[in-house]
Amino acid sequence: MIMIAFARFPSDLQLPTALSMLLKDEFDPHSAGSVRDGVRLFDTLQPSVVILDLHLPDQHGLEALRWIRRMDRSVRVIILTGYATLEIVEESMRLGASDCLHKP
Repeated sequence: MIMIAFARFPSDLQLPTALSMLLKDEFDPHSAGSVRDGVRLFDTLQPSVVILDLHLPDQHGLEALRWIRRMDRSVRVIILTGYATLEIVEESMRLGASDCLHKP
């Protein structure tokens, strides 16, 4: 199961839908639009992979990553963001992200 947490900004509306369509044949994707919703969804679904945006409307995505790591050290978390700086990438990796990718 894959959980996708992305902001619901107009420029990002198509990305969660596209990712879900690409992944649906091999995975059971679910999406959340905020850290709060993502944390609830993570707690309920216990996904094996999380694709996480950093700019979410209620909190920074690194807060979600910190929470995920407290709950489950083994889940793979892939950061996919348009706002990656060297500091953010380093912090994401230090917190246990599996990868940090820049979205177009």
